[in-house]
Amino acid sequence: MAGAVTYNVFQHGGDPAILCAVPNDKPVPAFISGPAWSFERAIAVGKDPIEGFRPRLAVAAESLNGFYLFLAFRRAFHDPWIVAPAAEPLAA
Repeated sequence: MAGAVTYNVFQHGGDPAILCAVPNDKPVPAFISGPAWSFERAIAVGKDPIEGFRPRLAVAAESLNGFYLFLAFRRAFHDPWIVAPAAEPLAA
């Protein structure tokens, strides 16, 4: 990549493993402005690594639609809301 790119990263409120990166020089997509999404942080490619973020895929995705959706797998499997509920005891 020619210059350093900074992305604004947004997190989905219903599933913290779903993230959307938008280059800071592009408009934020309309679906991000809804209540389901919140700003997490800005990242500079090559300086601020974030799990699941792939710079080459981000460039390809943002050239097609202006944003890059990605998944942070460790968040998906380490958040308490994902733990399966305990099985109910069988009736005797």
